[in-house]
Amino acid sequence: MGLFSVRVKVTSLVGPAEASVSALVDTGASLSVIPGKVLEKLGVERRWHRKFVLANGEKVERDVGVVVFAWNGREGAAEAIFGEPGDKPLLGALTLETLALKVNPRQGRLEPVELMLL
Repeated sequence: MGLFSVRVKVTSLVGPAEASVSALVDTGASLSVIPGKVLEKLGVERRWHRKFVLANGEKVERDVGVVVFAWNGREGAAEAIFGEPGDKPLLGALTLETLALKVNPRQGRLEPVELMLL
């Protein structure tokens, strides 16, 4: 499967301002990464400070907040990492689940899924 990016809109939970960010779809990442400067400009609150392990094994710490993601008519709130310089914007697995989306690896695109309530 090739890597691909999508353009998502992000807003804070309390404000009408929004930003559009091109993010790499990464099902191997739990949380999404949005540039910290974008989140700060939108007024997103830094809620938690967490530790993460990068793909190369390096350990880093980042702040995390909650934002509203929107893509292709779908919206949902999910945690986002305040990206620092050098961090690539990512759309992680938990955000994809919040938006009820799955990756179509053959087509290299996102597709809707039905949410289950059991």
